[in-house]
Amino acid sequence: MADPRNNANPISELMDACGLLFDPRRILKSGKATIVFWIDGSKTVVRRAPDTAPSDYDAFTAALAIRVFGSNSALKKLITQRTQLQLPKAKKPALRCEKDWCELDAPEEPEGFDSAE
Repeated sequence: MADPRNNANPISELMDACGLLFDPRRILKSGKATIVFWIDGSKTVVRRAPDTAPSDYDAFTAALAIRVFGSNSALKKLITQRTQLQLPKAKKPALRCEKDWCELDAPEEPEGFDSAE
């Protein structure tokens, strides 16, 4: 573990510790495929979907994710299992104050709500 008083970048420390696992030796583009050759002699092949624009960044990050998680299906399974939908927070009523009075602004009523019923 690094000394917390040291101003070293934690990402740099992580790459120093396990960088050889994720260090590409060469990245080869061939049509719709990108092949990443890793420093340990292995390779990862990713193919671009027909309807997406070419992106070196997207190709490399996809290859890196497959390298980290083992396969594209394992990565998709992990994403499906861990993804959660964050619901919007309810608005709190605001308190408006003038010189000698205060008024509580009620939050807006949801659509389809009829207060006359």
